[in-house]
Amino acid sequence: MQCPTTGDSITLKESYVAHSPLHFKELAEAFRKNEDLVLSEQLFQVYRNGDFAMSFADEALRQKWIKYHSENATLEIRSKSVLGVKV
Repeated sequence: MQCPTTGDSITLKESYVAHSPLHFKELAEAFRKNEDLVLSEQLFQVYRNGDFAMSFADEALRQKWIKYHSENATLEIRSKSVLGVKV
């Protein structure tokens, strides 16, 4: 496959998935504003099963986020070299 940023041919091992044109943080902030959310520890639950991961504590809000992300996120496969990682 070809990196849309560098034009280089890359393998899956040499790639990562990026949000574009909105970065994940921008997408999450837009969702927060749309839902009029105040960030707090009570908003999230943390899973500690060997990996650190967070999710919304409220299932209905989690489903809204999944739908919002699905409708608004554009994902690209890019070369890790964009991040300064030697590939």
